Amino acid sequence: MSAARALSALEKVQGWSAGVRARHARDAAHEATSVPTLEEAAEAARKEWLRAISYFDQVVDPDLIDYATYSLRAAERKYVYLLKKAREENAPAVHTATR
Repeated sequence: MSAARALSALEKVQGWSAGVRARHARDAAHEATSVPTLEEAAEAARKEWLRAISYFDQVVDPDLIDYATYSLRAAERKYVYLLKKAREENAPAVHTATR
């Protein structure tokens, strides 16, 4: 590889990594200022659960099967918990005026 091509490749990598760092900083600033609703958190947990299912379906290394199983069960429980809390928050209060 010529020196010019190597320099060009290095510049591309540096530009890409600078863009990634900027995107991460922007995302972190947004997350710090915005608190997700229970519905948003439940949706994020659902996506995490789907990714865990996909990973579990694809893992073949015996050393990673336990990790995949743990991740899948943890993601599922997180999703079910947040979904339950979101439903409770949106349910009408039935027992408030009965006393």
